[in-house]
Amino acid sequence: VSNSKPQIITLDVSAKIKEPQVVDCFPTGRLVCMLDESAGILEDHRRELVYFEKSDLNLPSGLEMKDIVMVMTRCRDVTIRFQASQVLDGPVKMIVHDGTIVISSNIERYFPEISVKKAVVSSRPNAFDPEKITRANAGV
Repeated sequence: VSNSKPQIITLDVSAKIKEPQVVDCFPTGRLVCMLDESAGILEDHRRELVYFEKSDLNLPSGLEMKDIVMVMTRCRDVTIRFQASQVLDGPVKMIVHDGTIVISSNIERYFPEISVKKAVVSSRPNAFDPEKITRANAGV
């Protein structure tokens, strides 16, 4: 032991900052309720609640609220997919990324007059207008 050289062991103890998690709701979410004519609450595949706005949908902007609710709740094989980030406290923890709610193209079988917009996918955390947080807090 007397002939052994001293050894220095280095450890990296720097903290790793966890990136905000983006939830990709797949295979489908569901409509929980509408808060008013322009916003509502969805539930993702893990039963987490998510704030969204009518402008996030890939449906035509001229649809009335009752038509949107019917499309999102009555059609058996129509799926709802979206991306969201967790930014809120309380029962509703997430906000949908701008324009990412995709109602599947199967909707055309039930409502041929409705044409859906192209899907938008956003995996970037907090991919929404900062004012949306204020509107979400006021809505929920």
